[in-house]
Amino acid sequence: MILHRALGLALLLAANADAAERLVVLHSVGQHEVLINPAQVTSMRPKLDDDDSRKLFTKEVQCMINLTDGRYVTVVETCDTARGLIDPQHQQ
Repeated sequence: MILHRALGLALLLAANADAAERLVVLHSVGQHEVLINPAQVTSMRPKLDDDDSRKLFTKEVQCMINLTDGRYVTVVETCDTARGLIDPQHQQ
């Protein structure tokens, strides 16, 4: 049984090897580096206007990046900049 689990994990890692080889460096508030695996990004949302009552984040946050595990990361880069780094073929 342990061998089957190890084999399954090896196959999973091999299947995701291409995506796992490249991480994108973005920055959170305070300029802390955030490493993003492009294969884990599900969507991006730009910041709301400063006077919008639905605004949830500080004014420094420019983009919220949703991930496959249900978590999200807020970054100071705009969504256009982040999208260009995460998916270089999406460049406008």
